[in-house]
Amino acid sequence: MSAPRGPRLPRAMQAVAWTQRPLPYLERCRERFGDAFTLRIMHWGDWVILSDPADVKAVFTAGDAVGVDVANPLLGPVLGPRSVMLMEEPEHLQRRKLMLPAFHGRAVASDAEMMAAVARREVGRWPVGEPFELWPRMQEITQEVVMRAVFGPEENRRLDGLRERLRRLTAWLNSPRNLALLAAFGPGAMTRSRGYREAMRPVEEAVIEEARRRRTEADGATSSTLAWAFERLLRNPDVLERTRAEVLAGEDDAYLDAVIKETLRLRPPVPVVVRRLLRPMTLAGHELPAGTTVAPCIHLVHRDPRTYPEPRRFRPERFGEQPPGTYTWIPFGGGVRRCLAASYAEMEMKRVIRTVLSSVHLQPFGEGAEAVKKSAISFAPSRRGLVIAEPVA
Repeated sequence: MSAPRGPRLPRAMQAVAWTQRPLPYLERCRERFGDAFTLRIMHWGDWVILSDPADVKAVFTAGDAVGVDVANPLLGPVLGPRSVMLMEEPEHLQRRKLMLPAFHGRAVASDAEMMAAVARREVGRWPVGEPFELWPRMQEITQEVVMRAVFGPEENRRLDGLRERLRRLTAWLNSPRNLALLAAFGPGAMTRSRGYREAMRPVEEAVIEEARRRRTEADGATSSTLAWAFERLLRNPDVLERTRAEVLAGEDDAYLDAVIKETLRLRPPVPVVVRRLLRPMTLAGHELPAGTTVAPCIHLVHRDPRTYPEPRRFRPERFGEQPPGTYTWIPFGGGVRRCLAASYAEMEMKRVIRTVLSSVHLQPFGEGAEAVKKSAISFAPSRRGLVIAEPVA
């Protein structure tokens, strides 16, 4: 049994490459080694990266042949070991079934107007005629949508403290210094750090207190991708005008849906999903033993020219010409662990984009497309989505 070849850099250097510039690193490795290769990353072990849709399908449909591993080194410290995303079977499936009703089609649709209302309120606060960063504004919208969905729709001063605590935690996680700490010493060092504990503890206390309150009261009742959607729209004026025309005409959302799918293709929330084999499997022509960590690579699957001609080009029309494949368009993963909130996230993107395009005219600030910058869990525009807003005439 042998794993696919991979770069021979020392593990420490691979850890730096992975935490600081993972997307170019993945692309260079595929150019050199093909659709499957092995990364050997200090603190996280060996990962077999897979980008052939056949291998991706084999992992996603393997059922109890694979177990869960942390899909991003920051997920464990942020979500906690009892998160449904990190549970092993059969407990994962049991918890997932309990959560499914909250993400049923009707439940998602019932929050649609709330999403639009949050977006309208936030857009009304944006500065006019001067540059501002769009990514933090998208974070504000997404955070407010999540809080209202979880804690209830009412305006609630009691939750203001939680909002501020979440902002502080997010800022700490996005710090370049703390990403460097992650590369040098691994996730354990981050969770042991004083800064992490000081940022996380108030959030945990506020959430637990709110949960306790709602158990005793009788009447208890996705931001980087949004920033990228606007960054791509503003850098592609023809696409922007077609999208705005559809929104203002109140037509069906076919083209807007394609814009969202194309954004998620080019800028998926995470670049890989990571699993651990519980039994031997043959993948990419290699017989891999139980215990091997395998990682279907969303980023590479989505940029394969064999599936997506001109893969770096932002062209929503491609999804009108050919529907996305089950294992060639995987921004939310796949199989029994596909993200529960996928439909909710797409609905939120649709509502926010419609609200913004019908409320203000946005223009990009600065020359050239924004590069990809690693943030805490996802990837943000390097200039944080710098734009100028003008009122709709």
